[in-house]
Amino acid sequence: MLISSNIKQIDPPDTLKGYQKIKKLGHGSIGEVWHYQKDGQDYAIKFEIQNSHSMSLLQEKTIEMLYNEIYSENDEKRFELVGHAIRLLKYLHQEAFFVNRDIKPDNFMGKDGQLKLIDFGTAKKVQELKISNEIFVSDITGTPITISVHAHNKLHSLQGDDVISCLYSMLMLFEIEGLTWYKNCIEMQKNLNSEQLKQILEKKKNLNESNFQGLLAKCIVREIKRLEDLRFESIGKYSTELEYENILENIKLNIEALENQQNQREQQDLIDKTLMNQEQNHDEEMQNEELSSNISKPSIENDEALLYQDKQDNDDTTIEEKENLQKFVNQQKLNDDNLDEQNDDNLDEQNDDNLDEQNGLMPTFLFMMPLIDDQLRCLLIKYTIHQINIGYMSKVLPISMIKLLQKQERKLCLLLCTVLKNKR
Repeated sequence: MLISSNIKQIDPPDTLKGYQKIKKLGHGSIGEVWHYQKDGQDYAIKFEIQNSHSMSLLQEKTIEMLYNEIYSENDEKRFELVGHAIRLLKYLHQEAFFVNRDIKPDNFMGKDGQLKLIDFGTAKKVQELKISNEIFVSDITGTPITISVHAHNKLHSLQGDDVISCLYSMLMLFEIEGLTWYKNCIEMQKNLNSEQLKQILEKKKNLNESNFQGLLAKCIVREIKRLEDLRFESIGKYSTELEYENILENIKLNIEALENQQNQREQQDLIDKTLMNQEQNHDEEMQNEELSSNISKPSIENDEALLYQDKQDNDDTTIEEKENLQKFVNQQKLNDDNLDEQNDDNLDEQNDDNLDEQNGLMPTFLFMMPLIDDQLRCLLIKYTIHQINIGYMSKVLPISMIKLLQKQERKLCLLLCTVLKNKR
């Protein structure tokens, strides 16, 4: 609560609208804070000196306005706002010795980036706190949207609960849609029954960083979860020994860790994308090579016949050329029969001579194949396989020759027919 005064020497009244003055809590350049009580409850009331060099509360802005004007640019600026808010609580707890118990966005105001904490209607003196996990209050204290899960469970609110409420307030500024219970609170307003409060509590327990997009918001959620556990791990560190700077450092370190993970994922995605593109390019090259091979490379259908998938039209082959080839094949078959009747030594010698002769004839066969019909081709292949071993054939059937075969013009083929005829 904040009251303005038009006198420079503040002398607050002993009673003010039912509030009873107890003692002065502190002072600043623009006013003083006094301790008042009403109906057994403690209150801190601030009296401002009117016309001071500092701006009065009416001239200051809400935290939403400050955020939109100064801190909404990026996570670095947002983290500055979080730091201001946490350090305000540190001052309230360790210097003023009060716990607010109802921290929410409306508690923060300021100007020119300077943040102030107002409204101490539910504040309680630190020395009056029940530092225990076994003592409960009769009613929930605070605003349902921002109170901690421990306050929901009616445990006494401690310093750590103020910090959690502060972090919830920051999430309301940054990504309110991530607070899944927000709509419940808006729809129900202040008329919340026990069942509705239980639903909000369950949603807070299930709060997950995956609900948020920004790295800072994700890390704030992590710190909220750490603080919730800290109350049961060490209630002293959750209250009087709470390390405020450590809270900010944890958030900062978590941001750095998430940034590193994000960079690693981006790098891995880039590597995967590059590899995928390379694999696709390789597959396309293989397909193109296979297509080219299917066009130019012969395929063996059986041991006696070799048929080209894409053969040239043989209609232009003259009858005389076919007859010449047929005669040549018949003569070679006759030679084969004669070879079988020779002794082993003569057979070896003759095979060597024939092999030398076929070295010159084999390319001729290859060039002639597109010019002859299937029956004559089978006879030529049969003779070739019989006369020349398979190892030799693999040496005289290079891909380049096969490709060359399909590029030869008829004039060259006719010339080879003449060569073949002369060799006979």
